[in-house]
Amino acid sequence: RIGEQEIFPILEQLFADRPIWTRAALWQRMPATCRTTSVIQRPLALLAFLFADGAFQKSYCRLGYDPRQHPESRIYQVVDFRLRSGPGKQGADFSDPFFRVPPTQQQTIYQLVDLEDAGVQKVVREAKCLPEYQRHSGWFELKVIQTVRQQLKVKMRVMEELRKLEAKAALPGETPGTGGP
Repeated sequence: RIGEQEIFPILEQLFADRPIWTRAALWQRMPATCRTTSVIQRPLALLAFLFADGAFQKSYCRLGYDPRQHPESRIYQVVDFRLRSGPGKQGADFSDPFFRVPPTQQQTIYQLVDLEDAGVQKVVREAKCLPEYQRHSGWFELKVIQTVRQQLKVKMRVMEELRKLEAKAALPGETPGTGGP
């Protein structure tokens, strides 16, 4: 198992590469032996602060960097994605910051830069940057964030339907697409 002294340079390099991270995205880029809160907590506090709310909520920001002063930081803004009902659980989810699979939590925070969806990236790329930072929508108009959230909802429904079809096709004695033998 790796200790705090070994994790510090790893985190330092990650924050040099990119000034803002969600915990899930950091988790994905660190060696598996580093993925414990007890090992990462102190070095992380020496390198970054946690945004409590707003367009960068629940993101770790490199000390000395203020994304509210840098329009180019808009790609690091977050989308707060919430499930209205269903299998979601409460608590931290560090599994998929890229939205490759449907979220498993009632609330999941995704950074725009990490979302692996061509439609979402097109919306972000083509969106007009506001002249001043807004607390809730950051450097984007609120409708941009709402559009991203809506596209994620559609993608989630498609992924869930595909999962159901794959599960149904895997049942013994059934022919895919017919519902029976």
